[in-house]
Amino acid sequence: MCWGCNPLCGGCRPPRQKAAVCPECGWMNILALQDKGRPESVACEKCACDMTPLSVPVGKRCARFGGLECANPCGLADRVPETGSLERCLNRVEPDEWHAIAPPS
Repeated sequence: MCWGCNPLCGGCRPPRQKAAVCPECGWMNILALQDKGRPESVACEKCACDMTPLSVPVGKRCARFGGLECANPCGLADRVPETGSLERCLNRVEPDEWHAIAPPS
């Protein structure tokens, strides 16, 4: 059980930030995840390389909440409930036209 919410964790609710390495210079950046609409341009803090694609979360179908699509899934998305009954997600991020949802596996 957590004492406080870490915005990078994403264990029990969708993460709000992501640590990403710049593909050009290798600098570690903390990016605010963009989960609604068209993303704003995001640049590396060191070399100004475009890191916009890394600031968009990858969506998936949530196993815990009935296979509904989530644009910014948390760590619970891969866990099937122990009770066998589906639960209601209060943190689900509705997918929009910009996010591509991964096909079910």
